[in-house]
Amino acid sequence: MPLGEFDPHETRKGISARPWATRRVFGGSFEIPATGEEHVFVRAGRARLPIRELWGPSLGVEFERGDSLQVMRDKVQEVFPQRLEHELQRLLSKSGGGGGEG
Repeated sequence: MPLGEFDPHETRKGISARPWATRRVFGGSFEIPATGEEHVFVRAGRARLPIRELWGPSLGVEFERGDSLQVMRDKVQEVFPQRLEHELQRLLSKSGGGGGEG
């Protein structure tokens, strides 16, 4: 996700934002308002150009941290069989192929 999605505020030292739920200043960064969205950039070198956009957490990377994957697996094992049975019963009752709840 773009860093601009994390409550950015301009400071003298750069943009202050809250990725990972902790506010920090990204030194030398600046905003370029574009179509109502906030984007945060930093210069790639000493020259004015090129610039590159700063990004916040990646959902895929964050998902692999800590116990996230195991928690998801545990939840799937707990909930999926019940949901599958519910949806199959619903489909069968619509087709007239079996009783069950609506």
